[in-house]
Order: sequence, then structure tokens, then C-alpha cells
Amino acid sequence: MRIRLQFLFLAFCVVLQVAGQDIEAFVPQGYSLIPPAPEAAALMGYVETPVSPFTGQPAINLPLYTLRQGALELPVSVKTQKMSLPN
Repeated sequence: MRIRLQFLFLAFCVVLQVAGQDIEAFVPQGYSLIPPAPEAAALMGYVETPVSPFTGQPAINLPLYTLRQGALELPVSVKTQKMSLPN
């Protein structure tokens, strides 16, 4: 009886190991399942702003429209710079 219970326990463990799925296989690299705190999420908004590598000013680009003719595409956008007014 004891050998039968040990065999059933071992078979149950093997089935659990085979049937279980590794969560890391479904989560992309560098992504966390736990969301950041609200304060940290607010700080990430500043990181996502593109900055010009030459001037250090924000690179503001507003795409307006894309002209398509056959295989050609021409994006129409407005680029602007942050300008501060003198006091």
C-alpha cells in the first residue's frame, strides 16, 4: 500500500511539472507583471519625451497627414522647438 501511494504521489508530481506553464515564457524580456507605483509612473512620462541630442531641447513632432501614391508615402508633419520668452 505504501509503495502504491509513493508511486501515485510521484506520478502526480510529474503530471504537475509537465502540465505547468512557465510564466517567463509568455512575458516579454524587460517587462514586469507588477505595475509601477503611481509616483514612478508619473516620472516615466518625462522619460518618454524625445530630446534633441544636439541642443537638449524637446523634439516636438506633430504628424498631420500621410500622402500615399502607389508604393510611395510622404509623411506631412510639423516640427517645432520649445522657445522660452524673456522676462
